[in-house]
Amino acid sequence: MSDWRDTSSPDWVIGWGVPDEERWLEQRIDMPKGSYDERSLGSSLAFPAPLYDEIKQLAVYDWTHRASGRVCRIVGSEITPGIYAYGYWKGAL
Repeated sequence: MSDWRDTSSPDWVIGWGVPDEERWLEQRIDMPKGSYDERSLGSSLAFPAPLYDEIKQLAVYDWTHRASGRVCRIVGSEITPGIYAYGYWKGAL
């Protein structure tokens, strides 16, 4: 599953480097905390970090909205102690 999509695709929207990035993600995809179920896909995708010329591995998840059944493909991981990157796929699953 780690080959799911090309991580350089413009269909990935990634937020980098603040402590509350998950809240940003929940707002962007309209899934407030407690409204979705998270399922790890057991894989990660490599993304070029916008600073420091590093590649970061972000774990891949599906978030399923409990009320509607809508599924969003999510990536996220701690990229440095206390700092996170989260993102979502805006293309078709």
